[in-house]
Amino acid sequence: MSSQAEQGHGAGDDQDSGGLPEDQMFEMLTRVSLDDLSACRQVSAQWRRLTYEPTFSSPHRRRRAAAVVSGYFVQGMVRNRYSTTFVSMHPSQSHADPRVSLDFLPAGHVRVEAVSAH
Repeated sequence: MSSQAEQGHGAGDDQDSGGLPEDQMFEMLTRVSLDDLSACRQVSAQWRRLTYEPTFSSPHRRRRAAAVVSGYFVQGMVRNRYSTTFVSMHPSQSHADPRVSLDFLPAGHVRVEAVSAH
């Protein structure tokens, strides 16, 4: 958890948060995507205030940057053997095109095996 000094708000204030301490609400909101942050601001005046605090943007940006996908695996079957290729989302780390289209894959033979933000 972040320190109370870094957050700049009271750790014991649980008004409008359903009983959760304000520092926990702050931590949870810093992990929300930018797309969902505007909806969170509509939940309550407290959530809106927390997300507009000057101390909010730095931990939010840092946590969102850590959640970025590095790439993905494409798995196929060639001559009854599975073949897996990693496609990096960072062109400097791979020669594969990060904008590769998966439209060529047959719909009946493709499935997502695992997904992780880390």
